[in-house]
Amino acid sequence: MDTQLHIQQGPTCGVYSLAYALHKLDIKVIPDDSELQGWAQCVAFDNEINKGCNPVALTHFINSQTSFLDGLTATLYANVDGLCANASAEIQQLLKTLQGYARVQLDNLYINEDYNYKNLKEGQICIGIFVSGRYNEDDVKVPFVKQFAENAAALHYMMIEKMDGQCVVYDSNVGERKEFVIQDNVANGYAYSGLAIVLEQK
Repeated sequence: MDTQLHIQQGPTCGVYSLAYALHKLDIKVIPDDSELQGWAQCVAFDNEINKGCNPVALTHFINSQTSFLDGLTATLYANVDGLCANASAEIQQLLKTLQGYARVQLDNLYINEDYNYKNLKEGQICIGIFVSGRYNEDDVKVPFVKQFAENAAALHYMMIEKMDGQCVVYDSNVGERKEFVIQDNVANGYAYSGLAIVLEQK
């Protein structure tokens, strides 16, 4: 068994998490690394993978792919107002600009709220955005804004699934064959930020 299969190459956790989710939902077999690198470039800030994954672009990418559209909808949850309360004026402007893009590109598939992964229902999977470290949900916004401002590529995307009544994540640094339970907002050394892309089968 190839234990290295489907482990991210560079800062591509957003598209690897998407690939895991599509596989879990029986929509698409996980593509090879070269195809996922292409996806990562499409959804990166300024189309540069090393600048990190743009959650608006990732959500738009999901909703625009005809091969994914067989009863699948992706909704971005991002409480930009809450993030701005902890950000400098420069970062507030950047966040508001991203929010403007979300409203134009995603319309009603953007919701200006945090997402509670515990509310996942059957037929739903989400791609959560995490920060490095252990923080509860009340404290995580400050390190999120700090990491976003310093290096958006440091934010970590992980697929979240509800399994047997508990929520687990799949970390693309490890691969899709091992899950980690989320306990007190933390999984495998990362804290969930409240931002997520929810994939739902109709």
